[in-house]
Amino acid sequence: MSSTDVFAVVTGGGTSGHVVPAIAILELLQDAGHVPQSLRYVGSRRGIEKTLMKDLIFDCEYLPISGLQRSASLKSVLRNALLPQAMVRSYVQAYRLIRRWKPAVVVSVGGYASSPMAFAARLSGVALVCVSYDRTPGLATRRQAKHATSVAAAFDGSPLPGAVVTGAPVRREIRELDVATRRVNARLALGVPQDRIMFTVVGGSLGSAVLNDNIDRILQSLGEQQANSTALYHVCGRRHVDGPAPQPPSGVWYSRVAYETRMTDLIEVNINNLAAVPSIVFGLLGLSIFIGFFGMPRSATLVGGLVLTLLTLPTIIIASRAAIKAVPPSIREAALGMGASKIQCVVHHVLPLAMPGMLTGAIIGMARALGETAPLLMIGMVAFIVDVPQGIMDPATVLPVQVFLWADSPERGFIERTSGAIIVLLLFLVIMNASAVILRNRFEKR
Repeated sequence: MSSTDVFAVVTGGGTSGHVVPAIAILELLQDAGHVPQSLRYVGSRRGIEKTLMKDLIFDCEYLPISGLQRSASLKSVLRNALLPQAMVRSYVQAYRLIRRWKPAVVVSVGGYASSPMAFAARLSGVALVCVSYDRTPGLATRRQAKHATSVAAAFDGSPLPGAVVTGAPVRREIRELDVATRRVNARLALGVPQDRIMFTVVGGSLGSAVLNDNIDRILQSLGEQQANSTALYHVCGRRHVDGPAPQPPSGVWYSRVAYETRMTDLIEVNINNLAAVPSIVFGLLGLSIFIGFFGMPRSATLVGGLVLTLLTLPTIIIASRAAIKAVPPSIREAALGMGASKIQCVVHHVLPLAMPGMLTGAIIGMARALGETAPLLMIGMVAFIVDVPQGIMDPATVLPVQVFLWADSPERGFIERTSGAIIVLLLFLVIMNASAVILRNRFEKR
């Protein structure tokens, strides 16, 4: 690919607050008709951009520049001592990239990683566009805006010269999100009540510290009527999630969580997907893993139990997670303030309050497993069993399968057996639900 094919270079980074808008701009340029091969991203080697950009299709270059370390540790002092050398190398590399690519425009989203490319664009006579999405622009953006061809701002009254209000760049996956069809499932996954007006506050550990620190004031400003209909989901950086939690007024649903890692996201998606998978898929999984790979005997009680466990686990996990998140942060803070350890706080305070919701998930899981037949048929629990099983590895069958077999038999005598087996299943279901309701009421009174 020749250098004349590059249309735009988007530069900036160091923190996710700069990298995410840069990704959004690249996606917007692609949606406008520019092929990904004509777009470039330039950031810092030490920033988070390497992690956020690695799965995208845009070509990236990373400069050795880094931000000034404010810590007094030996590592920070050594890195600051090498900063002038890294800056010189970054500016030289940026100038070479501009000369090689010859882009039509350089778009700067701010941050220390944007300065070398913005300076190289000025030297080479390339158009420079500064994008400011903060109410108070950063130092790098303020300096670059003085020499920029155009300045795009997210708010009215921007102090940047010649700023045009365009709004903040938004990622494609948010712009194309079908809110109407995904609202219910999203609220279930986050544990947010369906009947509340939901507000989401997203603030990191650095640039959004002011936002995180003022959540308590925002909550206290809600009136009684607003409080009873409001749900506030607060996403913040790791260093803020462990600090003192705001005290929401009575009636407000409030949850504070930290930014989740890619592995956490992967687990969350898989658990939510497993909850909607047809039951026969779990039978195929048990047949291939427990019987085919581990060599367990067909129709064994252990195999049937493991398959039903996999079947009910996603439902129980989702309900338990929502119940634990619904416990007010003030309970945890009060326990920790009285000298309880984190384990004591969870065991003696959080779990008892979350137990009613967790039992609800267990009820739903058991009710589903009680009548399942398809996954058990796949692992061979359909054979005629003569002797009573003596262990967990002996062949066995289950009542739903017997109902399935008896209902298919032409003999008249099996009609009564089928009806009797169904009544037994219903009695078990009523007993389990009654026991769970009693336990729920007991825990709620405590």
